[in-house]
Amino acid sequence: MKRFAQLLPAVLFILGLYLSCDSSTVRGPGGASLKIVKPADQTVTRGKTNEVSVAIERDHLSGPVAVEVSQLPAGVKVTDQKLEIPSSDKSATLTLHADPQAALVTNHRVLVTAKAQGLEVTEGFNLTVKE
Repeated sequence: MKRFAQLLPAVLFILGLYLSCDSSTVRGPGGASLKIVKPADQTVTRGKTNEVSVAIERDHLSGPVAVEVSQLPAGVKVTDQKLEIPSSDKSATLTLHADPQAALVTNHRVLVTAKAQGLEVTEGFNLTVKE
C-alpha cells in the first residue's frame, strides 16, 4: 500500500498529460472559457471530399463560434462558405476537398481554431492525402 501511495502522484500526472492531449481550453474574464476537442485524424483521396467534425464546449459565452482551418496541404481546401458553430450547437461538420492534383501527404498537421468574444483556442489533427 505504501508503494502505491508513492507511485500515485506520478500515475496521475501521466494520466493528466494523456487526457489533456485530446482538447485545449482557453479562459477569459468573468468565468468565460472556450474548449476545442481534437478532431479525428483524416484521410482523403485525391478528387474526393471528407467530412471533419469540430466539437467545442463553452461557458459564459454567447453568440456563434467562428472556426478557421489552416496549414492545409497544397490542393486541399475547406468547401464550406461559412465556418461557424451557432450559439445553439456544440459542433459543426466541415468538408475538405482534395483536388485531383493535391499533394500526396501522410500525417500532415492541420490546425483548427475556434474564436469567440476575444477568446481563441487551437487544436490539430493529422491529414493524409492519398491517390
